[in-house]
Amino acid sequence: MDQYIQEIINQIRGFIDIEFGFCDITGIILGCSDESRMGSFDHNISTVLEMGEDVCLVEDYVYQKYYRDDIIDFIVFIKNPNQEAINYINAISICIINLKKIKENYTTRLNFIRDIIKGEFAISDISSKARELQLNGSVNRVVFLIKVHKPSKNNIIEVIQSIFPNRNSDFIIKLDDYSTVLVKELNQGDELTPEKIAAIIMDTLNSEIMINAYIGIGGTFDSIAEIVRSFEQARTAISVGEIFYPDRFVVNYNKLGLGRLICEIPRDFAQMFLDEVFVNADEEIMDEETIMTINKLFDNNLHISEASRQLYLHRNTLVYRLEKIQKSIGLDLKRFDDAVIFKFALLIREYLKKTSKNQGKWEL
Repeated sequence: MDQYIQEIINQIRGFIDIEFGFCDITGIILGCSDESRMGSFDHNISTVLEMGEDVCLVEDYVYQKYYRDDIIDFIVFIKNPNQEAINYINAISICIINLKKIKENYTTRLNFIRDIIKGEFAISDISSKARELQLNGSVNRVVFLIKVHKPSKNNIIEVIQSIFPNRNSDFIIKLDDYSTVLVKELNQGDELTPEKIAAIIMDTLNSEIMINAYIGIGGTFDSIAEIVRSFEQARTAISVGEIFYPDRFVVNYNKLGLGRLICEIPRDFAQMFLDEVFVNADEEIMDEETIMTINKLFDNNLHISEASRQLYLHRNTLVYRLEKIQKSIGLDLKRFDDAVIFKFALLIREYLKKTSKNQGKWEL
């Protein structure tokens, strides 16, 4: 948010051709028309604090103190001690006061939403707190979970804020070094669907800071209390996507298909189904080469000739392998019904394999 204040200062600089800025009581410059001074120390501040006046002249600068609850909150300075500069300093101070209020309101809202996501805010109190913070509860929103596989030295939040700068409606929260959440307001009639928004985020992160991100999209909601549900859905989308759709960088919870269904099957039932399908199977039929062969057959809609061509196999060789599988488990993969059962079993096997360790013979 301090960067936001600096952006406003840069705009004011277009009208005031005098160096100005503000700092805290330690002398650290928080914003300045001369950006090279940002974060540096103003050596005049100790003198300013010792002076009893609220408006002080030190060297070539005018300093004005601003208080909150009788304690100095910040100090504004401007170069060139003349009446024009003093008039400017009052206007600049009003801008900074208002911007700090905006920052405080935004931070309070941001912490509120973070607490909801982390489950640290009682559901029964969410609606009343949202009204207190003047959060619009009648608009559609959606949660995006942006996940990277390794921490980045670059500021992901700043990149996302550059895409969606509206701090009144959009909230960006860093959960840890790997996960960032965007709670985005959806404007009625906007052509930007959640998938398009996610694609913009992904492309921008890749082009500006060279990061490959995986983005989960939760369900749309119109109640602040539903943020946590949409967040959990976005997290599920990424988890399911990593298992069943590893080639996708954007995964929408509402479009997970069989993946979501399988993940909602109790683990013991899923294992029972695998044990039933593969009850008499030889372990060798589940080797990597066989699985690749079967998946290629599925990719070609059970068309044996096309699958064998893509596998660089003779048609009869593929038929022989399918007959071997049929002899082992009793499923004829040339038949649609049997192929569906086997495909479902493969998906369940992949899910169990990637979410647990050695809880059943066919999870490995």
